[in-house]
Amino acid sequence: MKKIISGLFLLVAVFALTGCGNKEIVKHCTIDKSDKSQNYTFKSDYELHAKNNEITKVVTEEIVSSDNEQIISYLETYLKKTYGDLDKKYGGYTNEVIVKGDKLTSLTTVDYSKMDLKAYVKDNSVMKKYVDKNNKITIKGIIDIYESLGATCK
Repeated sequence: MKKIISGLFLLVAVFALTGCGNKEIVKHCTIDKSDKSQNYTFKSDYELHAKNNEITKVVTEEIVSSDNEQIISYLETYLKKTYGDLDKKYGGYTNEVIVKGDKLTSLTTVDYSKMDLKAYVKDNSVMKKYVDKNNKITIKGIIDIYESLGATCK
């Protein structure tokens, strides 16, 4: 369960980054993990929108499946609170968590044009290496973050 939580926490942190530009670029990153000892599977699709070299929006679908009701219930509460708190503090987040039986789906959009990235980077100094001089997350920066979490990006 700690692996799920720390992985999701890092993914949530990733959403608190990015910027703007002119030429529209869309890239995808995916994660597909299974942990039989913890009895869950985790699949994510991250749609990265950028203009020039700066991320403008990330649209995410995260799906966790588990026979363990406690895992699903905990993650439902955790994701709603975490994304809600991030939206209150920095803005730009919309999140919907849907639970159907043994499957939890989290649909999240981070609109970086509405987010206070300067405050986010100040509060999360590790993010400085992923942003440009204007505190805008670069395409390379966000792809580096997702790949460090085990994602495959195209």
